[in-house]
Amino acid sequence: MNLHPEAPIEISDGSSEFASEGDDDQLNQLKSDLLRCLDKIQTTGHVAVSKHHDAFINPGLMIADTLIPLPLVPRDAETIRNASRQAPFGKGDKTVVDTSVRNTWELDHTQFSVANPAWKAYIASLLEDAARNLAMSEVRAEPYKLLLYEEGSFFKRHKDSEKVPGMVGTLVICLPSKHEGGSVHLSHIGKKYVFETDKTSAFGLTSLSWFSDVTHEIKPLTSGYRLVLTYNIIHTGHRQISASIVGKQLERLRSVLLKWQSNLPFREKLVYVLEHKYTKSSLKLSNLKGRDRAICKSLYEVGLSCGFTIFLARMTRTESEDYDGYLDEDKNFTELEDIITCDGLAVCNSTDLEEDDILGSDLWNRDPDSEEEGEFTGNESMPPTLRYHDTVVVIVPMTKITLEHRPNENRLQTSLLTILENAIKRSSPNDALLPDVIDLAIKLQAKTLYQVALYAALKDPSSRLLVLGTIVRHIKEDHLKSPEKHIDWDSWFGTAFSGATDISLVVLADILNRIDALIQDEDLKVSFRTWKALITQRMVESKRSLDMKDHDYLILLLFTQSKDLEWLTNWFAPTLASKGSKLLICTILREIYANRERKLFENATDAYRYILRSSIEKLALQSNELRASYTPYISGAGGRESLSYEITIEVIRLGLDMGLSKEAIKLLEMSCINVHKSCLEPNAKTTLPASEVRNFLETLLTVLQNHKVPPNEAIKNMFAALFRNVLIGELPTRPVKLQGWEYKQIYCPRNYNECQELNSFLADANEQTREFVMVEQKRRHLEYHLTSKAVRCHTRKGRAPYGLVVTKLGTEFEEDMKNYEYRLSVIRDRFALFQCEYVKSLLGEKLYEELVLLKDTSSADGAGTASTSGRKRKAEEDLDGSSASRPKLIE
Repeated sequence: MNLHPEAPIEISDGSSEFASEGDDDQLNQLKSDLLRCLDKIQTTGHVAVSKHHDAFINPGLMIADTLIPLPLVPRDAETIRNASRQAPFGKGDKTVVDTSVRNTWELDHTQFSVANPAWKAYIASLLEDAARNLAMSEVRAEPYKLLLYEEGSFFKRHKDSEKVPGMVGTLVICLPSKHEGGSVHLSHIGKKYVFETDKTSAFGLTSLSWFSDVTHEIKPLTSGYRLVLTYNIIHTGHRQISASIVGKQLERLRSVLLKWQSNLPFREKLVYVLEHKYTKSSLKLSNLKGRDRAICKSLYEVGLSCGFTIFLARMTRTESEDYDGYLDEDKNFTELEDIITCDGLAVCNSTDLEEDDILGSDLWNRDPDSEEEGEFTGNESMPPTLRYHDTVVVIVPMTKITLEHRPNENRLQTSLLTILENAIKRSSPNDALLPDVIDLAIKLQAKTLYQVALYAALKDPSSRLLVLGTIVRHIKEDHLKSPEKHIDWDSWFGTAFSGATDISLVVLADILNRIDALIQDEDLKVSFRTWKALITQRMVESKRSLDMKDHDYLILLLFTQSKDLEWLTNWFAPTLASKGSKLLICTILREIYANRERKLFENATDAYRYILRSSIEKLALQSNELRASYTPYISGAGGRESLSYEITIEVIRLGLDMGLSKEAIKLLEMSCINVHKSCLEPNAKTTLPASEVRNFLETLLTVLQNHKVPPNEAIKNMFAALFRNVLIGELPTRPVKLQGWEYKQIYCPRNYNECQELNSFLADANEQTREFVMVEQKRRHLEYHLTSKAVRCHTRKGRAPYGLVVTKLGTEFEEDMKNYEYRLSVIRDRFALFQCEYVKSLLGEKLYEELVLLKDTSSADGAGTASTSGRKRKAEEDLDGSSASRPKLIE
C-alpha cells in the first residue's frame, strides 16, 4: 500500500524513450564499471576527520614533577617551554631543526606523564571514534609527543613519516588552551580539509586524526598557546590501509559517475545490493555496517561533487512458478520499498524496478528469503510465490529529482535541498548541475540553496556563464509578466556579491560586466546599471582583506573617481589602509606616482598624501623585512606576498619626490623606531644578517642624502644600533705574543686524554717538538685540531702504534696577526660608504669615529700582553658568527 501513490519523487522509471542499441552497450559498460568499482571499496572516503568535545577527561598532565592544570595559562606554558626542545623534522634520512620550516616546542612521551587513570580509556574511545570514521580496524594508539605552539609557531606542508612499524595514521588531541590561528590544512589527491582548533580552544578539546600519507600543514598561531598530545595509530592486523588506497577508490568512482553523466544523461537511477539486510526502522546511513557503510558514504561523498545523490531502500523480488515448475515471467517483478533519504526521511513507500536498473547478475540464484504456498483449487494447489529480500542503495542524478508535485512535504523537501546545498558546498560541482539547481531553487523559492549555488558559480569560471544566463532568463520572464514591477536586483545578486569575501574584486567586476552584456532589454539594462553603481562600494566593504588580486579593480576605481576628494579622503584611503595588504598599498602608491602627470588622473598628490597618511602604521618597516627579497608586483600575480625594506624605502622616496615630506618623514621615523627596538634584542646579531642590514642602510642613506632629509633622533638611534649590534658585532681580539715556544691550547669539548697531553705540550714554553704514540683514531683526532700553519705534523712509522710528531714553527703570533688584520679589514670595508658628511652630522663626531671610522680599535678590541699567557680562552668567532678556522683554540 503506497503512502504517496499519487506523486512519488521522480526516480521510478529506469527506461527512456531515447534509448538505443548504442545506449544499451554504454549502459552495460557503465554497469560493469560501476559494479567493479563498488565491489572493490573496503573503506570510507575520509582520509582525515576532526571532532570538538565540550565534555572530556582531564589527562592530569605532569611535566618536571609539576601538574599542569587546564585550560593552559601563560605561566604553565612557560613551564612546558622551559622543559622542551625545539621540535625537529625529517629531511631525507636526517632529522634537523630549522625554524623556517617548523617552529614548535616538543617533549618526547618519556619526558611527561598522564596522571589521570581514566585518560587511557578516554583515549581508547577517541581512537575508536576516529577509526570508525576512517574505516580503520585492528588499531591501537601509542603516545608520541607533547607539542607546544606559541605565537608565530607553525609547521609547513609535510607528511608524517612511519615512526614505528605498522604506523598508519596520527591522532592529535588539542587540549584546552585559548589561542587564535593554528588551523590544520590537509590535502590528498585533490581533496582538501581545513580543521580549526581555535574556535573552542578556551574550554574545549578537539581530536583530529588522519592517515600517515596525508599532506598537512599547521598555519601560524596568531595569539595564545596551542597544547597538543600526539599519538601514533598502529595497525595490528594483516590488511593495512592508507590514504592512497582511499584516494584511488574515490578517483575510480568519480570517473565512472562522470561517464554516466556525460554518456547516459537520460539514465535515471541504478541500484546496488548491500551485503546486510536492514529493517525499516534501522534503515539509515549512520546505521549501516562494515562495507555497506563504506560504500554508501563513498557514493554520498563522491556523488555530491559529480551531481548525484543516494537513497536507501529495501528491494523485494517476487517470482511465481507455473504448473510445470518453470518461472512464470508474467508474474515476476521487482519493487523498491521504504525508499528513504540518508538521514531517514521517507521518499516514497514503493515503486517498481526494472532489471536494467540493478547492478550485478544472478542475484536470485539462491534460496528464497520467504515462500508463500499457493492455495488449493480442486485437485491441485496453486504454484508457490518466492520472495527475495535485499537492502539496496539507489544512485540518482540530482537532475532527475523533482519536488514540484509535492510542495507540502516540508521535511522531505528540506532534506533534499540540504543534500543539494552540501553537494555544492563540499566540492566543485560539474558545469551542468549548477544551472539546474538554480532553476530548482527559483521554482521552489529556496533562497539558501539559490545563494549557495550562485556563490559557487561566481567562483567557478566553467559554470559561471551558464548560471548567469539562467538567472537573467528568469529575470526577463518575470519582467515580461509584470513589466511595471521594479526589479529587486539585490534579491537576485546582492547577497552573493556583497558576501563574496574570497573572490577578488577583479573577478566580481568582470561578472557584473557579463551580466550587463547578457541583459538585452534596455529598460532592464538601465535598471541594472543603476544598481551596479551602488553595489561596487559594498563589494569592497564586505571583504575582510584586500590583496594583490584586487589591485586592478582598485586602481581603476581610484583613477576614475580621484577627482572626488571627499570620497578619496573619507572612504577610499581609510578602507585601503584598514583592509589592504602592505604590498597592495605600496603598489597603488607607486602607480599613483607613475601616473601623477596624466590629465585623466586628477589629484594624484592628494591621493598619495591621504593613502600614505592613513597607512603609516601598516607601511612602517619591521625588522623581519630586512631578511626578505622584494619582488616587484606583476599585475594579476597570485601567491604569497613577499616584502622587504625596499618597498618601504621606495614609498618614502616617492613621497619626498612629490613634496610630501611631512608624511614621508613620519613613515621614516616609525620605521626607524621599529628597527631600533628589534636590534636591541639579545639575538639581533643572529636574526639580522649583516649583508642585508648594510644594503638597507646604504639604500636608505642614498634617499636621505638625495632629498637632504634633516637628521633626527629616530634615524640616529637606528643607524647607531645597527652599526654597533649588527655590522660591528664583537671586534676581533688582538693576538698576544706568548713567551718562548708556548702556544695557545686547543679546545676539545670532550677533553680526551690525548687532548690534555697535547695541551701540556702546547703550553710548555721550553719544548718545540713532541711525539705522541697512540692508535690511528687518536692520532687523527689530534691532527684534526692541528691544522694551523704554525705547526708541522708527520707520522713516524715503524712498529705499531705509530707516533705523531708535532713541531712548533714559532710563527703562531704572525699567523694570528694576519687573521686579525684580515677580520678587522672586513669590518672596516663594511663602513666605506658610510664615511661621509651626512652620517657624521647624523651620529655626531664621537659616535662617527667610534662606529664608522673604528678608531681606537687597539684599545677597544681587548689587546692583551704576554702576562695572559697560559690562560684558556673561548674559541674565536668569525664575523658571521660561525666557528673560527682551525685550530680551535681556547682564549
